[in-house]
Amino acid sequence: MHRHMCADRRGFALSDLLVTMFCTAALVPIAAGCIVLLPQLSAFHEDVQDETALYQLRRLCMIAYDPAVSSDTLCFSYKEKDWQLRMVNRRLILQPGTQIFLSEIDSASFTIENGVIYCVYEREGRSRSAPLMHE
Repeated sequence: MHRHMCADRRGFALSDLLVTMFCTAALVPIAAGCIVLLPQLSAFHEDVQDETALYQLRRLCMIAYDPAVSSDTLCFSYKEKDWQLRMVNRRLILQPGTQIFLSEIDSASFTIENGVIYCVYEREGRSRSAPLMHE
């Protein structure tokens, strides 16, 4: 009986090896395609980061009151405090404290058009404008 079981095992190992090789050959092109895409997926996209930061800033501005705009500073009141949004050291920050919204920007200013306050900022020679709040 022991001989009979050993005879069956010899052929089983060969079929296991063939199935494994077939599966590996089928999966290698798929894995190679995924590996090629990894550097593109892990790259930092500043536009996505900017939109996220501006969305958070818009949410804050929705509940703020008494906005005042100068060319380089947006002042408003929020929770009984006066806040300032301005550019410091290539970053758009909210003070008091230092909450950074946009980083590595070349310039930032605030404008009012049709009752809407816009943040206009420039990064790497490309200018962008984003609405923040109503007057």
